[in-house]
Amino acid sequence: MTDYAIRPAVQGKTANLLGRTDQPHTFSYAADFGKLLATLGTREQALGQIWFTPSPAPVTQSELVKIMEAELGRPVKVLAAGTAMMSFLGLFNPIMRETVEMMYEWTQPFIMNSTKAEQAFGWKGTPLPQAVHETIAWLKEDIGKQN
Repeated sequence: MTDYAIRPAVQGKTANLLGRTDQPHTFSYAADFGKLLATLGTREQALGQIWFTPSPAPVTQSELVKIMEAELGRPVKVLAAGTAMMSFLGLFNPIMRETVEMMYEWTQPFIMNSTKAEQAFGWKGTPLPQAVHETIAWLKEDIGKQN
């Protein structure tokens, strides 16, 4: 999401989304993912199990764009590519080609239940508006370094 949707939005370009923008999706914040990995690496009881990153409640991509717009203080242009478009782009781009097999995450509800990790480790995922705020702040700094 960061490089294909949020970074372009920060730069005033079109945010690129996948599939349907009206389906609920669980978005995990990279900092929460890192925190979970660090926690799992220090807990013997975590071995041999499946863990999902503590994440906020699912939202649609359209709702995520509204959060981005509120943070940026301006409208965000959006382009959503469906499976057919991704298949076509995959003829020329191997990353796009690999994305096609994961399109189910963007064409129907994709909801993760992170209750297990939340209860085991005693923390919840970063609220989405805060994660978007921090991501946009980091991107502005990163973009500034590149200029």
